[in-house]
Amino acid sequence: MRTVLVMTLALSVAGCGWFSRAGGEAARVLPYKAELVAGEDPRDMTISVVAPETATVEAVRESVRFAATRHCLYLTGRSDTEWKTDAATGDWAFRREGETMIFSARCIG
Repeated sequence: MRTVLVMTLALSVAGCGWFSRAGGEAARVLPYKAELVAGEDPRDMTISVVAPETATVEAVRESVRFAATRHCLYLTGRSDTEWKTDAATGDWAFRREGETMIFSARCIG
């Protein structure tokens, strides 16, 4: 009986990482794929998202935020992120290169 219990526990723990390696649920529900590049200081980052030229910050926000949150959690253990903002709108600043929207942020904490 003890052997069966130990084997069951070992097999259940061994499969824990499979779901995240398979893409996980979050990867399927985000509308855009964000690509993050860390700066010279790893807390600084640039996040690029390919989206139609009609896309707004609101349309891509969660895809960009997810990439930044994952990076900051890995780096600092906290999800706090300071985004560069547009002085005119107060929203996240970005530059557009064709269909690519490029955001800048920094992990804080």
